Amino acid sequence: MRPSLRLLIPALLAGCGSGATVRTATPSGRAGADSAARSALQAERALGGRPRGALTVGVLPFESADSSVDDLSYGFAELVQADLGTLGGIRLVERLQMDELMKEQSLDTARTDLATRARTGRLVAAGQLVHGRMAASGDTAVQFDVALLNVETSAVGTSLAGTARADALFEAERRVVAKLAVALGIEVPRELELAQRARNAYPAEAFRAFSAGARAEASGDLETASTQYSLAVAAAPGFAVAEGKARSVRQQAAGQARKAVQKVVPRRPAVRRPSPPARIPQAASAARTP
Repeated sequence: MRPSLRLLIPALLAGCGSGATVRTATPSGRAGADSAARSALQAERALGGRPRGALTVGVLPFESADSSVDDLSYGFAELVQADLGTLGGIRLVERLQMDELMKEQSLDTARTDLATRARTGRLVAAGQLVHGRMAASGDTAVQFDVALLNVETSAVGTSLAGTARADALFEAERRVVAKLAVALGIEVPRELELAQRARNAYPAEAFRAFSAGARAEASGDLETASTQYSLAVAAAPGFAVAEGKARSVRQQAAGQARKAVQKVVPRRPAVRRPSPPARIPQAASAARTP
């Protein structure tokens, strides 16, 4: 954990286990992200190793050092993704596309070096990548380490490390986004900052439920994701990012259900009725009579 730029955020952690923006997934959902990942790999040679657009930003799945923070690592990354998506002047790569690309390459964020992560950025034509790591700190806190990676040079730019308790994770995420915005040369809109500060009043269970939803969505379990995002909204009315994610996964689930019904009950081919025989006009018939 890097000592520089350490954020020390006090409060209370009440069970940070796995129980319990805005950019959301495209309408095509996981299938579309999977197709985009395969297309990116096929087009890698055409990119010539050069990133396209220094202000195209991707957020890699955060790694977790132990199972007790698995959910929180997904939730923290998802919230960073959602908030960065509201900044003007950047193009944000969809999270599902990043997840599927990592799977297509059989990569684990905990086992990849910076050069490999930079290659992932080039595949999605990103100029900058946000990547991070979370770990439990004692019994009551979580450590996080978030960095901005330059895809072209594979060099780490801004790096933020800190410790936070669960009911202060919303504030920790706000500070991370603020530092990333400064590094990208972009101003955080006043509306976003106010929305972020309002989240500080949300209970820790809202962050945990949101995180469980993000993890379930990444694994393709849309039913659990919808339930968990809805629990986050119930715990924190006005949690706009959770509301948007809940709508998104419901739409994805409905689309999958329609496709499943169409496969089980295929359309019956239309029955073509034989055409009636052509009738000979009466005048012509009479002309042929001897």
